[in-house]
Amino acid sequence: MVNIFTIILTAVLISLHCPAFSEPENKTQYEEWPAGMTLKKVGGTNVVVPEGTRVRREGDLRIVEGTGEYAARKFVDIDNRFKKIDSEISELRKETEDIKKILADIQRSNSFLKSK
Repeated sequence: MVNIFTIILTAVLISLHCPAFSEPENKTQYEEWPAGMTLKKVGGTNVVVPEGTRVRREGDLRIVEGTGEYAARKFVDIDNRFKKIDSEISELRKETEDIKKILADIQRSNSFLKSK
């Protein structure tokens, strides 16, 4: 009985020192992802996915957003940002025109006062 316990204990200790179960000595090889990618934990698994990828839960399953869904969502987000920027540019143009009119009125007033 003691020999079986010793063998099992030895096997466990050896397996703990096995490279498959230990931390990598050079952690940077696992921390450097391509630009725009990130490591995300999905359930008990680490997955390298594009930044901003969503994970949804359906029952016990965790489903990582597919590339089509991700790309479509990103295009919609970018489209909305462009629309917002366009509306801000339109407002700035209107304000610029208003300022030009005010300056023209001030210049006319100054020229009228100088003529008197």
